[in-house]
Formats: sequence, C-alpha cells, structure tokens
Amino acid sequence: MDVNAITSCLRELDLRPRGERIRAVTLHARTPGGSKPWNCLASDQSWYVVKCRNNPQDERLGSPLKFLTTDLVCGRLGQLFDPPLCPKVEIIDVPLNVASLATHPPTKHRSAHKPAPGPSFGSRLVENAIEVKIGGSDILDDVELEQVARLITFQTWLRGIDVSALVTSDRRLLSIDHGFFLTVYRWDDPKFAKAEKIKPKIPSQFRMVEQLKDPSLFAVILNELMSISDSEIIRAFADIPSEWGASLELRSKAAAYVLLRRRLIPQAISALWNR
Repeated sequence: MDVNAITSCLRELDLRPRGERIRAVTLHARTPGGSKPWNCLASDQSWYVVKCRNNPQDERLGSPLKFLTTDLVCGRLGQLFDPPLCPKVEIIDVPLNVASLATHPPTKHRSAHKPAPGPSFGSRLVENAIEVKIGGSDILDDVELEQVARLITFQTWLRGIDVSALVTSDRRLLSIDHGFFLTVYRWDDPKFAKAEKIKPKIPSQFRMVEQLKDPSLFAVILNELMSISDSEIIRAFADIPSEWGASLELRSKAAAYVLLRRRLIPQAISALWNR
C-alpha cells in the first residue's frame, strides 16, 4: 500500500468517533528512567506506567513528540500478536488538579520535575515482572527460546534501539519502552523512504545466541507477523492526540516504513542461521 492510500485510511480512521479517554486519578514518581515516568492509578482502576507530554526526552526536541507517539504506536502493534508482545497501552488524560499534586524530586543531575496535564502515554503495569535491564545477565537463561525468538522478531521489525523487555511471572517476554524505536531520537523522513539493511536485534542480556540457529524457533512468530493485515498495522497510527504534533503526513510515512520493513523481516531473521 502506497503512502497516498495509507493517508486516506488514516484520515478516515482519525474522523471516527472514539470513546471517553481514561483519566489519571493519582500520579506517583517512578524511578529510574530518563523519561521521568509515573506510576498512575487510572479511572479504569488499573495501574499504568505513564509518560507525560513534557517528559525530558520529548521536551529536548519539542513538537512533534517522537517518544510518546512511538511508544503508543509500537505498543498497539504489539497487541496484534497472540499472546500480545507488549503490555496494553492507552492514551491517558492527566487532569490539571492531578498534575499539580505530583512531583519528581530533584536528583544530582536534574531539578524537580512536574508532569504536564493533558493526553499522556500509558502502559499497563505488569505485576511481579522483572525488567531485563535490571535483572542481570542470567535473566533470560530460563526463558523458553521461542519467547526470545518472538521478542527478537518484534524488536527487529520495529527497528529497536535501546531495547528492553519484561520477564513475566509465567516466563513470557513483553517488549517495553519503545521511544527510541523506528527512527531513534527524532522523526526522520529520509529514513522512511528507503529500505535500509536490517540486522536481527538480539537482547544484550541473551547469552545463547548459537541456539537461535534453528529456523523452527521463528516459524510461528514470522507467520503471525506476515499474517497481520495492512489495515490493522495502519490503524495503530490513527487517533494520536493532536497535542503531540504528529501530522497525518508524518504518520502515513511512518506506517509505510513499518509495512516496508515487515516484508524484509523473514530474510533478515534468517541471517541467524545462514551465517
């Protein structure tokens, strides 16, 4: 599907009525994290990890907000798999009175930080999960290889940079923290227009790379990825808050880029056993 067709689809999707957004009830400073995330109890009575519009990563670059938009899009794409490859994600409205009561305390390198009210990104908090960046070099040793293959395929598809994941209590892997995915720090139109060489993205904590040379480990996840319809992928780029500044044109190019990369993923992943 070309960019013009994607633009038409997104324009129609953006105009569809949507339900009332979830609202933040309370925000509590969460550490660590360069985006100054918050633990948030929301109006649906669930807990989320929330990043606000004035998070330090987006604030440095200004509009359009790269990190919030990429986090939301990648989280939605992760929900297209069964079981999902990401926690559930939502746009969460932070009321002014809730934002005014929350503060990230100052650190040695940064002054106190308060959240901006308005539409924010929320990722459902996963109880009793361990982040691979914190769990140590042996955190993935007891995870089934098929789970690692699923994570590698997903993060390779979306050009994962500074990748992370959660190991859940039932030893599943969930991809998280996608702000640097797609085009790293900022939206990069030239990169959208070309098919760069794709290399498998393997978590640095995974120490058994030689065991990934079995094509059967990737057969199910590759088939699942290729079976997702174009329209489902495009839908992930719709209904982005206007306050985030991601224009229809930009989102259309980003969606085309993701669709292009998908066609190249089977060959890219095969490098693990063809080298």
